[in-house]
Amino acid sequence: MAPEQAASLSTLEQMVDRLEEYLDDERLFKTITVHTPSGERLVKLTLGAVLDRLGGLTRRARSPEERRRLAALAEQLEHLKARRPEAYYHKLARELKSYVDSWRWFIQSCEEGDRRCAQDYPFEVTTRLRIQRLLDEGAGHPEVEALRRPVDELDRRLRARWQPGPFVLKGEPSDQYPPERYWWLYGRPNAEGD
Repeated sequence: MAPEQAASLSTLEQMVDRLEEYLDDERLFKTITVHTPSGERLVKLTLGAVLDRLGGLTRRARSPEERRRLAALAEQLEHLKARRPEAYYHKLARELKSYVDSWRWFIQSCEEGDRRCAQDYPFEVTTRLRIQRLLDEGAGHPEVEALRRPVDELDRRLRARWQPGPFVLKGEPSDQYPPERYWWLYGRPNAEGD
C-alpha cells in the first residue's frame, strides 16, 4: 500500500472510531488529532468527511487487505447508524444544512455577477458533491428530506446560467459520476453578464 493511501486509511479508521463521541458533541465541525505512519495530523471530523474518505478509499483500494479493512469500517458505520439513528441523522441534517447555506452563497455570488464564478467553480462544486452524498446517505429521513427542496431550487438557479463542458473534478475518475445524475460536474456557470 502506498504511504499516502496507508495514512488516509489509518486516518479514516481513527475517524470512525471517534464517531460515537462526535455524535454526542455539540460541535458540527470537530477537529481531531490522528496518528499516521507519517506523523500526527489534524483533521476535521464530520459525517460527510467520513463518507467522502470511505468512498474515495474504496474506489482506489487495490489489495485484499485494504478492501477488508474498508469493509470493516463500512460495517462499523452501519452498526453506529443502527444503534444511534436519531443522533446520526440529526447530525447529518445539521451538516447538510451548513453545506446548503454555503452553496447558496456561492450561487448567489454567481447571480450577482461575480466574474470569478466560473473560475472558482471547480473548487466550489465540491460543496455540491458533499451535499449529494449527504442527501443520499440520509434519504428517507425527514430532517434530511426537508433540505431536498432548497437543493432542488439551487440546482434550478444554477441551470439558468449553466454552460455544459468537460468534467471539472481534478484527480477524480469521471466514470464514477454519470452526467445524467451529476450534471453539475460537467461544465461551469456563467456569472450574470458573461
